[in-house]
Amino acid sequence: MCFPRCDQVVDSGTVPLGVADEQLMSAEEMTSAMDQLHALSMTTWRELLVFVAEYDHSEAYRADGMTSMADWLVARYGLARRTANDWVRAGHAFEELPAVADAVATGRLSVDQARSAIRLATPETDAAVAADAVGRSAAELETMVRLTK
Repeated sequence: MCFPRCDQVVDSGTVPLGVADEQLMSAEEMTSAMDQLHALSMTTWRELLVFVAEYDHSEAYRADGMTSMADWLVARYGLARRTANDWVRAGHAFEELPAVADAVATGRLSVDQARSAIRLATPETDAAVAADAVGRSAAELETMVRLTK
């Protein structure tokens, strides 16, 4: 099944910074811009995962001939299988882990940190894991996941 790509259905209307624009911005201004854009992208990703989990619950992907939500994400958005599985897992995990979900939505946890945090957290340890994960690198969190297995 062929799905339209995002660039076919979304007109961003934004122009990326050119070399001349970058030269007019200080390193501090560029850092601030990247921080803000990262936080916005994480908020958007978190909201996307709300829909991923709901779409999966409803099995709406079946209307497109898919047998799983991950299959649908792979076909629709061209994601790697691992990424699609991670999105589905995270979307469902965030339903039970509101503190981790909030840390992602506010940009305090990256996608890579969130992948490990949802494997470490339970509904009972959600707040503690979220608070601890914010201060750790993705590599540290991945090591913690490996050590808990």
